[in-house]
Amino acid sequence: MFEVIVAFFALIVAFAALWYAGEANKRAETQQQQFYDAHIKTLKSSITDIVRAMRDNTRRIYEVEQLVEKLIKTSEDQNIGPTLADLRGEVTQLQEELDQLVQRLADARPSRRRSG
Repeated sequence: MFEVIVAFFALIVAFAALWYAGEANKRAETQQQQFYDAHIKTLKSSITDIVRAMRDNTRRIYEVEQLVEKLIKTSEDQNIGPTLADLRGEVTQLQEELDQLVQRLADARPSRRRSG
């Protein structure tokens, strides 16, 4: 009879431990979600906005470069041609730097890993 009472209390302790572990897991998940919402989500959103802006700027630089190239070809004034060529070189350099930055930001995105 004593063994049955001890087994019954052991079963109650085991269920209490399972319940406690489940509650601790819920609290940990809630804290993790709050941390994600407060820090990671806003950072991810900011990086996405920056990458989008960089791509837009790269596109605009490309358009300006095309316009400058047309001006160089149609320029009749000899003094304007070299100046525009210098400007085109600077625009090309800016575009390359922006492309590198966009690529670094795209590569820096955290990968989703599943543990288990």
